[in-house]
Amino acid sequence: MTMNFESLTSNLFNTELSKIPEPYRTQFVTIVTDIQQKLESTFYIGTAGAGLLIIQVDNHGIIKDVDIDTDLLSKVLQENTLKKGLQDMIVTAHTNAVTKAKQALDLELADLYEKIAKLSQQIIKDKNA
Repeated sequence: MTMNFESLTSNLFNTELSKIPEPYRTQFVTIVTDIQQKLESTFYIGTAGAGLLIIQVDNHGIIKDVDIDTDLLSKVLQENTLKKGLQDMIVTAHTNAVTKAKQALDLELADLYEKIAKLSQQIIKDKNA
């Protein structure tokens, strides 16, 4: 038997979301949606070999574009000994890009938590007023 964690998480999220009174629920959804859209539309660049190899990844670390300097590529094609060096550069550039994506995600999550905390404080304040 397999679990559909995405569905389970979505159901749990919707159940908890329904406990938030309006208009705060709309504000909460807007905060989360804005951050999701920002993350989905942002790409991160990793480089290696002093910029001779550039890799672009999305927020999941999936490679979206690779740019290899034509001189470097010519040398690799002519000299088989450079193949391992190119492979190492690809790994380095990808790691660099993924590290940047993770750092950006950490910042966005911190921002999300801060906004949710402020909204929670406002809900409590308004409830007690």
